[in-house]
Amino acid sequence: MTLSELLNGLPEDYRPIAIQYAPAMLRMTGDEVIAWVQNMVGDELRAYKSIVDKMTPEELGPEMSDLAAQFRIDTAAARAHAALVLNVLKAVLSVILGAALAT
Repeated sequence: MTLSELLNGLPEDYRPIAIQYAPAMLRMTGDEVIAWVQNMVGDELRAYKSIVDKMTPEELGPEMSDLAAQFRIDTAAARAHAALVLNVLKAVLSVILGAALAT
């Protein structure tokens, strides 16, 4: 089966995913594909890593850009959460210090 035949057999919504990952999957051995399918059921991260490990730097470009963007979003959210926790901690310590000085 060629990549074109594979793409023609897929629903339109799945074609961009196949275009992105099919070349890497075609470089996998039969055992690797079986392991990938089994991992998709219980360990999606391992399955995803097995595909990424087979991708060339050119193929990883868009993928890494997407991951980097998500990482920046997650990091900004973590910083905002840390700032909130710090402010709450300062407020609690301020109250405790105020109570200690009042006695």
